Amino acid sequence: MATKKGKGKKKTGDKKKEGGAGSTPAEYGGLLKDISVVPAGDISVCSDCGGSGWVVEVKDGTRYAERCKCFKQNLNSLLLACAGIPKQYEGCTLESFEPDIDPTGVLYKAKMAAREFCDQYPVTDGGLLFIGPCGVGKTHLAVGIIRYLTMEKGVPCRFYDFRDLLRTIRRTYSSGGGPTEFDITDPVLTTEVVLLDELGAIKTTDWALDMLTHIIIRRYNERRPLIITSNFPDEKGKQGEETLTERISYRLRSRLYEMCKTVQMEGQDYRRGKEW
Repeated sequence: MATKKGKGKKKTGDKKKEGGAGSTPAEYGGLLKDISVVPAGDISVCSDCGGSGWVVEVKDGTRYAERCKCFKQNLNSLLLACAGIPKQYEGCTLESFEPDIDPTGVLYKAKMAAREFCDQYPVTDGGLLFIGPCGVGKTHLAVGIIRYLTMEKGVPCRFYDFRDLLRTIRRTYSSGGGPTEFDITDPVLTTEVVLLDELGAIKTTDWALDMLTHIIIRRYNERRPLIITSNFPDEKGKQGEETLTERISYRLRSRLYEMCKTVQMEGQDYRRGKEW
């Protein structure tokens, strides 16, 4: 991108770097509406560009602008901050998930499935559905995936707890002047990769099932990946234990078979004996 020097401007040397602090790259786009969630100090001010994301060079009276090397790093940090990862899981990465070293173990295979998804994205065939009992690391791996995608590949991602999401949507019906249903559901529907944690954790009413159907079918039609975790198995185990199909309906479970690769996880509850 080049522009001629305006008339009356002070002459410069053959080459000069400029940076405009205070300007915001247009590529940040829709993330600006979520800027309030970015912790202060997370996005550093670059000494080369002054925080503008552009470095301007003046050569022979013509100004040339190019992206500063800090732009990608800062944009990805902003993407991660806007992903909504709860503080409890902020330290979860694929590297910090430490299953048994036995390559035939289910936890090792689960980590490899997560790593493969990250390496191949966006040329992946659907998303992932982690199924297993409490405390085996389902959410850890799922968060590790969206952390990797945001920081390493610049992919917009969002974390949603299934229960909190439904409660937040319900609150919009009684909050005068607050967020609307559209405000809450639009990022769930349109963000490139969405993590839906604890699917089936609450019994779905007719309204909740309709909302979940809307989310899954819309993302299915738009071919947007879902990363899902659930404590409910596909096959009945203990007496009285419900299956995922019973929690979310046969129709939606069938759709998820097509949308997500199922990753089974088993093991000891790592939270036992662990201080909060």
